[in-house]
Amino acid sequence: APQLARLHGLWGLGQIARTQPAARARIAELLIDSDVEVRAHAARLVGDGRMAPAADRLVPLLKDSSPRVRMWAALSLGKLQHQPAATAILEMLKDVSDDAYLRHGAVMGLVGTATPDVLHAHAKDSDRNVRLGVLLAERRNKDPQIVSFLQDSDPQLVVEAARAINDLPIPEAYPALARVLERARTL
Repeated sequence: APQLARLHGLWGLGQIARTQPAARARIAELLIDSDVEVRAHAARLVGDGRMAPAADRLVPLLKDSSPRVRMWAALSLGKLQHQPAATAILEMLKDVSDDAYLRHGAVMGLVGTATPDVLHAHAKDSDRNVRLGVLLAERRNKDPQIVSFLQDSDPQLVVEAARAINDLPIPEAYPALARVLERARTL
């Protein structure tokens, strides 16, 4: 069938799945469809419909060839708060490069799946994209542990952490931010 017709059918199935659990199984089956757009929309519907039993089927999509599929899989895993996916999302961040949409999906996935301890354990990761993803997830959570990024080797991450502390605000982190600003003023 033409792609647009299939997508409309999938969206209709998403509406039906709200009241008929049998439709949820059909949506989960479409996570491995050959059509990229069908996979992406199925992944989105799994999260929007809070279809927790399908969460494990989303994890392999974090390595899909399509960035849209990967983004929607990560977003949906975050909505489902599927904690076993946190490690896979952290791995996904290594391939994000400058794709803001993919990074956003991964960050929101981490917000829903990663505990503060898991995030903090990766704050010193050797990969800059992982550290940035962790920083942004900690920002979203208003986590005072974000202060560790004030000592990061990447100046952009230091600035991002300072912005988070100031903008949100995170008052517990003010003393550390003040020390960094004082040190920068003397340079």
